[in-house]
Amino acid sequence: ESLFGEVLTGDEADPAELEANARRARKHKQAVEKWAGRMRNRGFFGQPKPATVTSVTEYGAFVDLGGPAEGLLHVSEMEGRGVVSRGGKILLKPGDPVHVRIVEVDVETQRVRLTQKAGESESADAEESAAAMA
Repeated sequence: ESLFGEVLTGDEADPAELEANARRARKHKQAVEKWAGRMRNRGFFGQPKPATVTSVTEYGAFVDLGGPAEGLLHVSEMEGRGVVSRGGKILLKPGDPVHVRIVEVDVETQRVRLTQKAGESESADAEESAAAMA
């Protein structure tokens, strides 16, 4: 009996290929986990970070942050001139530079959630700085 059971999708599944795919998936997950740890340790969560749009969909833009996983900038998290039209159409194009903040990294699903909006703590810091200067 095969270690992989009767997993068949169209063509015969090659156990060596399945194992190689599983190994690649584990390595990628580890890379995302390591990258997320570095971003957190360096204080990049919540801080503006330059990035590049790689693709655009009706619900947002995928963005390259220079790590092993692209991040999703959902249309509801977009902000700024030239990003979204008054009608809600996304104006970004692949290759456009953007500044985003990392909100969350889900290592299990390898998803990176991004925003362009100012965070609550950042707004509070700005208010405290303004109050101190007054």
